[in-house]
Formats: sequence, C-alpha cells, structure tokens
Amino acid sequence: MLERLRGWRVPAVPDRSIGDEISQLVREVKQKTEAVGGFDSVWVKVAPQALAAKSRIDRLTKGGDLHVVAEDAATRYAIDLWLRSGGLAQLRAESSRGIRAIKLK
Repeated sequence: MLERLRGWRVPAVPDRSIGDEISQLVREVKQKTEAVGGFDSVWVKVAPQALAAKSRIDRLTKGGDLHVVAEDAATRYAIDLWLRSGGLAQLRAESSRGIRAIKLK
C-alpha cells in the first residue's frame, strides 16, 4: 500500500523535447510559403541582385497585390525606380499569377 502511494506522489518528469517548437516553426514556414505563392524565387530571379538581397516578398494577395518589404528607404526608392523602368513588366512576364500592383514597405 505504501509503495503504491509513493508511486502516485512521484512528480512527473517535464517534457524537454523541442518537437512542439519545431512543428510550430514548420507550420509558420508553410503558411508563409503559401502566402507568397512561390513568388520569392521569381523575385530573386528577375530583380537586380543588389535589390533582391536587401528586400523580401511579404505576400501576394488573391487580388494580385504583391507586398515587398525593403530593408531601408534607399532600397525602397531603388526598387520603385526599377519597377517603373520596366521591372514590373519583367515580373509580370515571369509570374504565373497575375500581378495587379506592387506595394513597397
């Protein structure tokens, strides 16, 4: 009887595995990949290397709005100039999804 009571009083060993954190990280990456729609590879391929290195695609909405996040204001301005000088047409030509507008952040 006493041994059975001692078995119930033993504190449970805490779970110290990182499985939950890894599965949450995988879910977040999948969600971000779906939000971008595979357009990040098109951005790296078409955009000038200096601009692609200092920016990232945030999301591509169903309406066709592409949200691009620039590292700083100078990069945002350079991306805007590139888009106006034919970059937007290149992106539209390479993309399988329609791009209505590009929003820079």
